[in-house]
Amino acid sequence: AIMGFQFETAYLPHVMKDLGESEILVAINEAIRNHIIESLDKNISYFCHASLYETLLSETSKDLQATIHQLIAEKMDENGISDPKSYLNMANHFMQGQPLKDSRLTLSCLWKASEIAKKLQLIHEMEKILCFMEDLVSKHQLTWDMFPIYIALADASILTKDDFQFGIHYLDSAIKVSKNSLEKAQAYTRYGNFVESINSDKYLENNIKASKELKLKI
Repeated sequence: AIMGFQFETAYLPHVMKDLGESEILVAINEAIRNHIIESLDKNISYFCHASLYETLLSETSKDLQATIHQLIAEKMDENGISDPKSYLNMANHFMQGQPLKDSRLTLSCLWKASEIAKKLQLIHEMEKILCFMEDLVSKHQLTWDMFPIYIALADASILTKDDFQFGIHYLDSAIKVSKNSLEKAQAYTRYGNFVESINSDKYLENNIKASKELKLKI
């Protein structure tokens, strides 16, 4: 149930280490016979009743849920997945797992997932992943390059046409954490383009700043 309403049976031995593969197979067959789960194919099964699935989840402790999510995410990463849907699924397990167990692995996988979400134009999904990364780094004072995250969050704000203040906030944050003139110029250019339709003076001011930063770099 923690793995999801629809789940891959291949991950069960990794999260049920107290049972052997033969015992897991017996349990799966028993659940199918009792119409608890159904098999879609060799690897995918799903719960027959949403109410049973929800009950099982509600009766499982948050700590156990987090542990299992982390184990699944780590196994998915170890297996070397490549398709976008699986990568986003892995990101979801990492976000619900125990991120401090291996913070760099968690953050690198989430960053990759956010890039995939952007390519697929799943902008709200991308925003959710990036906000989780920002919160994780900030809350636990982790060492991570925040500049690309703030730029990507600003892009998401522009693409979803959210409140312009969110985009401006993230670009301000990007400028603060920028490490060199090239990054500052990148942020100021986006800033100028972002506010062009709101305030032409602000647009001009930020493009002048971008030009100065590029000259310093050169």
